[in-house]
Amino acid sequence: QLSQNEEALEMYNEVLKRDKSNFGLWQNVLNLEMSMSRYDAVIEHTEEALELYPNQSSLYYYGGTAYLIQKNYASAIRLFEQGTNFVGANPALHSVFYGQLGDAYNGIEDNENSDKAYDKALEIKPDNDHVLNNYSYFLSLRKENLEVALNMSSKLVEKYPDNSTYLDTHAWVLYVKGDYNEARIKMKVLAETV
Repeated sequence: QLSQNEEALEMYNEVLKRDKSNFGLWQNVLNLEMSMSRYDAVIEHTEEALELYPNQSSLYYYGGTAYLIQKNYASAIRLFEQGTNFVGANPALHSVFYGQLGDAYNGIEDNENSDKAYDKALEIKPDNDHVLNNYSYFLSLRKENLEVALNMSSKLVEKYPDNSTYLDTHAWVLYVKGDYNEARIKMKVLAETV
């Protein structure tokens, strides 16, 4: 509560050494480690916690995301795939997992599985901003399905007209499509928001 993260993490870890039976404690540790960008620790604690709590989807998410950030795509895919089995009846969380899977498959240039994962994420939650942005961007890099990419990036800039990340993606999609004038206009808007 006092934003003394180092001290809090140290205390949490001391308690974990003595008592591993409190799942909430594991979540607090992982939240802190993620917020402090300590991805090796997240991975270590996730793998340890999964031995005790193999049916907790949040553990798969934390570990998969840490692996994804470290570009260990195979391990990220493994955890995200396993985690989808424990999400339960939570459509938003299913969409998040499939979005992360799309990113991980893209990292190994498995475009087919990346697209399938993104499609599944959007089928579950059509307004998943993360997926709309990344999917449209990666399609444009591959110069594939540019109308689909434009449709997705357009949704984002309509919803978030001042978001620099989404404006940048949208301008790039327009540029790749050859709509240079519209891309220039969006880049001008982007320059004003940064």
